Amino acid sequence: MNNNQNQKQKQKQKKGPEGGEDPGRSKTPRGSREWEEIFQAIGHPAVILDPKHKILAANQAAIRLLGKSEEELLGRRCYEIFHQSDTPPPGCLLEQLISSGRLETQEMEMEALGGVFWMSCTPVVDAQGHLKRVIHLATDITSRKRLEEALEQREARLNSILRAAPVGIGLVTDRVIREVNDRLCQLTGYTPEELQGHSARLLYPTQEEYERVGQEKYRQIRESGSGTVETRWRRKDGSLIEVLLSSTPLVPGDLSKGVVFTALDLTTRKQAENTLKEREAFLNLIFTSIQDGLSILDADLTILRVNPAMQKWYAHARPLVGKKCYEAYHGRREPCPICPSLYTLETGRSGHKVVPRVDARGEISGWLDLYTYPLKDSQTGRVRGVIEYVKDITVRHRAEEALKESERRFREVLETVRLNAIMLDAEGDLIFANDFFLETTGWNREEILGENWFNTFLPPEEREEMWHIFQHYLERRHIPPYYEYWILTRWGERRLIAWNNTLRRDPQGKILGITSIGEDITRRRQAEEALRKSEERYRLLFEKAPIGIFHFDREGVIQDCNEIFVKIIGSSREKLVGFNMLTQVRDPGVIQALHEAFAGRVGYYEGDYSSDTADKVTPVRAHFSSLLSETGEFLGGVGLVEDLTLRRQAEEAFHLLVDRAPIGIFIVQEGRFKLVNPGFQRITGFTSEELLGREAIELVAPEFREQVQEAAIRMLKGQTTASYEYQALTKSGERRWIRETVVPSYFGGKRATLGYFMDITEAKRLEAQFLQAQKMEAVGLLAGGVAHDFNNLLTACTGYCDLLLSNIHQEDPLRIYGEEILKAVQRGESLTRQLLAFSRRQILQPEVLNLNEVIEQITGLLQRLIGEDIELITVLDPELGAVKVDPGQVEQIIMNLAVNARDAMPRGGQLIIETANFLADEDYVRTHMGVAPGNYVMLAVSDSGQGMDQQTLERIFEPFYTTKERGKGTGLGLATVYGIVKQSGGHIWVYSEPGAGTTFKIYLPRVEEEITRPVEKKPLSRTLQGSETILLAEDDEALRALFAESLRKYGYEVLAAAHGEEALSLCETYPRPVHLLVTDVVLPRMNGAILAMRLSMKYPNLKVLFMSGYTENAIVHNGVLDDSVDFLQKPFRITALLEKIREILDRPSEASRF
Repeated sequence: MNNNQNQKQKQKQKKGPEGGEDPGRSKTPRGSREWEEIFQAIGHPAVILDPKHKILAANQAAIRLLGKSEEELLGRRCYEIFHQSDTPPPGCLLEQLISSGRLETQEMEMEALGGVFWMSCTPVVDAQGHLKRVIHLATDITSRKRLEEALEQREARLNSILRAAPVGIGLVTDRVIREVNDRLCQLTGYTPEELQGHSARLLYPTQEEYERVGQEKYRQIRESGSGTVETRWRRKDGSLIEVLLSSTPLVPGDLSKGVVFTALDLTTRKQAENTLKEREAFLNLIFTSIQDGLSILDADLTILRVNPAMQKWYAHARPLVGKKCYEAYHGRREPCPICPSLYTLETGRSGHKVVPRVDARGEISGWLDLYTYPLKDSQTGRVRGVIEYVKDITVRHRAEEALKESERRFREVLETVRLNAIMLDAEGDLIFANDFFLETTGWNREEILGENWFNTFLPPEEREEMWHIFQHYLERRHIPPYYEYWILTRWGERRLIAWNNTLRRDPQGKILGITSIGEDITRRRQAEEALRKSEERYRLLFEKAPIGIFHFDREGVIQDCNEIFVKIIGSSREKLVGFNMLTQVRDPGVIQALHEAFAGRVGYYEGDYSSDTADKVTPVRAHFSSLLSETGEFLGGVGLVEDLTLRRQAEEAFHLLVDRAPIGIFIVQEGRFKLVNPGFQRITGFTSEELLGREAIELVAPEFREQVQEAAIRMLKGQTTASYEYQALTKSGERRWIRETVVPSYFGGKRATLGYFMDITEAKRLEAQFLQAQKMEAVGLLAGGVAHDFNNLLTACTGYCDLLLSNIHQEDPLRIYGEEILKAVQRGESLTRQLLAFSRRQILQPEVLNLNEVIEQITGLLQRLIGEDIELITVLDPELGAVKVDPGQVEQIIMNLAVNARDAMPRGGQLIIETANFLADEDYVRTHMGVAPGNYVMLAVSDSGQGMDQQTLERIFEPFYTTKERGKGTGLGLATVYGIVKQSGGHIWVYSEPGAGTTFKIYLPRVEEEITRPVEKKPLSRTLQGSETILLAEDDEALRALFAESLRKYGYEVLAAAHGEEALSLCETYPRPVHLLVTDVVLPRMNGAILAMRLSMKYPNLKVLFMSGYTENAIVHNGVLDDSVDFLQKPFRITALLEKIREILDRPSEASRF
């Protein structure tokens, strides 16, 4: 207990025990077991003290509470244990008991022992009433105290919340205000005294609103238990505020007890919403401007949004939004096995992975660095989606792959040398060890790769020092090229290795670790100290060697051998020791190697050895060396035998890999093929018999031969690692595009060239399609921009020409000039319409229709158009599916193609129009870039004309490109067809050869909807006059003046504005109602759609007419006009504007869609 803690003393009198045995532990008879068990079983901490405060006994609860053993407590003063004091504390219960002279039980409330306890002292007296012992009992009341404090704090918090609540809160009974908080007073401007006790009618501007809110609120409470209504309140100063009123009965189902309501000022929220929209627009600008890829996914891995970079990279999978990420980006039907986005969703942490970029054929076209970040709910913190940030690392990845290939070849070299070769990473972990090192140390590769070099292979006393040396050299980015130190084998044997070291770096220069090649110089050192080594040491090395070892005498008789040798031979030690190799071995190669050793030379044997002492054949490599005395006398020799079984298996696996490789692999020596795998034969069409011995250059197309020879020489010299491409000649005479890589190698012990041969013909074709699509998109953007600006000029010309003609009499000779100007403007209008069609900026009004019906309706017109010397043939599928397209645009497609066909058949011919249903399967999609799989309706237009060459076909859809004579064509006919098809969601392909005619095939998406039937339009108003007020928003000064003058001429009141903000200001200050907004879609500061939306929020009955040269996505989406939107396409005649205005104004009023 702490001496400074406040103590509240409470006393209760209890009758103390009379007589009985002394409960003190030292005096308690050991036979009194029952009393002892009761004392120990007390659930509360209890100790027994003598009158001098000395602890005589303590139960288990006290021992646990104090955290001391019983031996540490017995004999100690209680205040030393409880209060860490040398004297009793003030208010000590025992001291009070002794000084009072009354034999009674006292209780004290005090804070100690990590909580709040009731402490009681119960005296134990003898028969004469003298105090002998005191029982000290503690009861934990911490939880009760904390509960009381928590209740007090909760009540204080609730009062604080009510006072500080950001919304107005009140209580009404029978619609009379009873209680209000400070915020409600701030909201209304009234004091609590002015509100409490008064009817809620005080806050409403009208009795009707007061009644409406009451009826709606109580209706909702009766139906769902609470009510929420938006309304207006009148503040004390007379101003009106918008509030959201929410009400809930104090007692559910009983309104008589009162209703608690909250009032939220909506003004701040609306300001916040506007701020949020601006922020979203800014974030959207950032999102679309980032050059790397961005993709937002929901919790189900569905793509919610992508930026232009992702649209470009995965154009073949568009539309991306709405698809699963693994479907759009990887062409999979289920999530990837190791998915960073799933990891982020599950853990809430960011993820990273290098992933392939898959093209339309499902092949890897590049590599991407994918980083994933959690998209968390701002309120709950829960992960509700993933942001994927993607960076194109194709170039870096290829460099890394080249580095890996180089490292692989380096490792192959390391595997062949009879030296110890290892690689460590920057953390000192072993990442490579060659076979010789494994033989040297006795480890298996699977057991040691990934293990720390210093902890596994270095003697314990050297590990820390060598680790610090290693770190020091990495930090200095320099390592000594030569270093000797001891390593441990699997059996704990120490091997002294002389290492040659080099640092390994990645392409960016980052240190990856070290590569070391070392010679085992242990035997050299052992030889220097051989006289001091015992036979036991020799025996240990002999038995534990990783290869077979045997010793033979001067007669060729084996004297000893190790277990490895026994296992290799497949025999037993008993049969081998004493075996005479010179007289009993049958293999002549072994006999010859033995004679070499007997002659003082090293004998070598490698082959399939058939054991002479067992029924076993083993591929081995053996070395035989002689043992000579100091005087040169031949004493015998030693044989070392290595089992080559694993190496043979590896060689067989290598040959199997080459034979089954999907690419071509070949070996060329002295310019001729020495080896070709099945993949090479499959690509070229030649058999191995036809290729072997043939000059390799013969398969290269003549125009590429010099280039291929130069590239191969540079690669073989190590001057470049980049593969080269060329066209190869196949057996069938077909040319195939090839990507080839060559490296120096050996074949039959002589220098040769190893090559990898990959067919990239299909990739080249798709690349050409992609480049053509990019070119058409760029030209389309330019054409659309020109048409937009040109439309404004044409509208001004048309309008002012109409005004001019309206003021010139029919017989006036000047009138013909105005009419000629008007004809020229109309030709310009036709030109811009074609440009907009090509650039996919025209306004479409699609309908569900059957192409057969459209063709049948215009057959007569087509026949007149192409002339009598051309036969028109239609082949229409009676089961043709429906499409959703603009019927006028379909007619335009057919007419343009018919005119093009007519001009290609000056001497007559046939024009064939076909329709059919078509299914684009995976094979078709793979060879036609940009086409999505699914059902289509095919429209084909074929002619028997003069056809086109490849050069013409490549440019046929470009605007202003024409092969016709000057003045006989604009070059926009086929460009217009291309734009209409693309904007309609379709695809167009052309097939033609010189002299063989031409076929255009158009594929439009098939829909399962009812055919749209024409609706009869109501006749227009007879008069164009009007008296209504029109708000005109047009940024072009000439057009603004033209429209304003024309409208005023026909009786309209016109408010003219140059931009959206000015239009808002004019409308707000104009004292009378505005009936119609006529606005350009594209305006500075605020586009027409936003202007219409803001005005319609304030004036719900305001009607709107949009006009534009072309629109992006303000009122048109993917070229399709939004429903219920009135729109005039520039350029237009003034009469068209007046008729459209009259049509809109005469229409029954309805709330604006904006």
